Amino acid sequence: MVERDRDHIFILQSASTEAYRGRSGGANTKRPPVSDRSSHARSLAEQAENAKAAAEQRRQEAITRLNVAPMDNGFYLTFESWPGFDLRYSTLDPKRKPPELVAVRTTGETEQITEATVYIPEGSLGYFMQKIEEYATQDTPSGRPKNSDFVERINRVKLASLRELWTDEASVFPEDGPTWWEVWLRRSDGNEINRLLDFAVESGCRLNDQRLTFDERIVVLIWASATQLSSSIDVLADIAELRSARTNATFFVGLDPFAEAAWVKDLADRVTRADQSSPVVCIFDTGVDHNHILLSGSIAASDIHSYDPKWCAEDQRGHGTEMAGLALYGDLKSALEGSQPITLHHRLESVGVVNPM
Repeated sequence: MVERDRDHIFILQSASTEAYRGRSGGANTKRPPVSDRSSHARSLAEQAENAKAAAEQRRQEAITRLNVAPMDNGFYLTFESWPGFDLRYSTLDPKRKPPELVAVRTTGETEQITEATVYIPEGSLGYFMQKIEEYATQDTPSGRPKNSDFVERINRVKLASLRELWTDEASVFPEDGPTWWEVWLRRSDGNEINRLLDFAVESGCRLNDQRLTFDERIVVLIWASATQLSSSIDVLADIAELRSARTNATFFVGLDPFAEAAWVKDLADRVTRADQSSPVVCIFDTGVDHNHILLSGSIAASDIHSYDPKWCAEDQRGHGTEMAGLALYGDLKSALEGSQPITLHHRLESVGVVNPM
């Protein structure tokens, strides 16, 4: 067994201050790989027009199939960056007028690619077409193409799909079967929920009654498959982004003792404890209940101490035990609601520093 009873670490030297020194070298002058401004502008303009035409066709097919009237004839357009470059968000989302940036996600393994999805109401595509035209035909006083910092960062544009509105980890996108989706709606005319409800009825989805309302967004839960929900972006102008539905922590806090014990036992059965040679986190608090089912096996009775030997080393107030759980598991809600095995990589010890009386 590795020795753990070692001296405490003492910091003997006081801190000192130093003046800030910037990094040497000039600014990053790397530019996106655009060799011909005219052909790049023409390509982006054609892609945008093709996306608009495809959106119109897809919308008409969805309206015929679902019998749902859209709020307007807008569509979702995704801007994709060059690998290793970011997009100019301030231009994608002009704030005072449409269009509206709704979702941003990153892809790519070696070099990051950014995808920004913008909702473009009917008649608003001209905002981007003008930026592209000015880039192709006009120069700034310094001789650079106008809007180059915006246009040259764009590798391509495309009609958005459901996946482009997904802002959680790509690996957890619900590929198969129905599940609960967290839908973030754009607030516009006050009829967002009614339109989504009409869509749910026609498409066979189920809308949860609970709502979470913010200044610019309404969050709802919908039970649907990716196939069912995909038509929503063709007939609804309201969806801003999609995420995995999460269990609220108050669900676990409000459980009765019997249900709580069942959830805790399920988690305990999935946990593999760290061995005796693993790193140890010491909790300086009110003590720790080392017999707790989620802590047992991660803290030994011999590792429960107190500042005053006359004090009871076991936790009499509960706070230290709660902190021990946080130190051992982190986000306990995620651990409880999951089903996968959990392997712990550190252990615990405790020093009670608060008089339990």
